[in-house]
Amino acid sequence: MVYLVKPSTAYLDRISKFKAAFFMAEESRIPGSGGLEKYDELERWMASLDLLESGMIEGTVPTSVFLIVTDTDDVVGTISLRRHLTKDLEEFGGHVGYAITSSERNKGYAKNALETLIRTKAIQHTDLWIMCEDDNIPSNIVVIDNQGILMNQINHHGKVINRYKITI
Repeated sequence: MVYLVKPSTAYLDRISKFKAAFFMAEESRIPGSGGLEKYDELERWMASLDLLESGMIEGTVPTSVFLIVTDTDDVVGTISLRRHLTKDLEEFGGHVGYAITSSERNKGYAKNALETLIRTKAIQHTDLWIMCEDDNIPSNIVVIDNQGILMNQINHHGKVINRYKITI
């Protein structure tokens, strides 16, 4: 079981540990984190999330970011929900992004987090679009296990991207 929690100062140490795990695994991006990898100061990142959620950052849509927290109160991932999509995001991007730290992958956390997001975060969509690379088998399974239907595939910068729709 996982919980989706808004980032707060109560989680600063755990967020820092989560972020460090990505860099130690030589992963430069943390999908679904609202750009956590770009911030040295976590307080500045949290302030940017407030702007992101309000839609006040130019070139973005209102997006909510949550920490994926385990029963033991560890931060194992992030998940984000875009409240609406632009034409570009409809084509490539979708409503949801998520990441699980490498040491905690394949334990069901992403599947549970997506299920929790769909069930509890007052999603105002009838359809949720989620995209992932074709060769990212675990992510494809997460979406399929949450009733995702493969609608089509696109080629994006030489990568095959699966476009899934989940009907709410």
